[in-house]
Amino acid sequence: MRGMIREYEDAIAVLVLVSIFIVVVVSVFFRYVLNDSLVWAEEFARFGLVIITFVGTGLGFRKDSHIRVDLVDRLPSPVARTVRLFVLLVSLAVVAFLALQAVRIMPILANSRSAAMEMPMSWLYAVVAAGLAGGVVRIVVEIVSLVRPVAVR
Repeated sequence: MRGMIREYEDAIAVLVLVSIFIVVVVSVFFRYVLNDSLVWAEEFARFGLVIITFVGTGLGFRKDSHIRVDLVDRLPSPVARTVRLFVLLVSLAVVAFLALQAVRIMPILANSRSAAMEMPMSWLYAVVAAGLAGGVVRIVVEIVSLVRPVAVR
């Protein structure tokens, strides 16, 4: 089951990235070859980048690829574990706060629509909240895996 979830996360990220690429290439073709423009293409690419950013939150924690100071890895094991736990707890607080804010703003934007695509803006914030929720889950998994070996001893 976990492998399937990972594949879906990766598939969503790749699908959105490929979609952005295709839409931008088609938009450039329309603008410079056909001398016409797709008014929704820029907005689609912008929203796609927002989605990639917040879906990438969970992916980054899963792959342990977020920006960090590698000096922690050179500290003695108990100190490094404590620092890593502190960083994960702060990350959890920030990501959870952002997820809650995204959920809180969704009803406010329920009647607001994007300019070109006429998409309800609450949909975009729902995707942001879902991506951040994935980040929260990944951080909690990391915290549990970091604390569990200490509890077993």
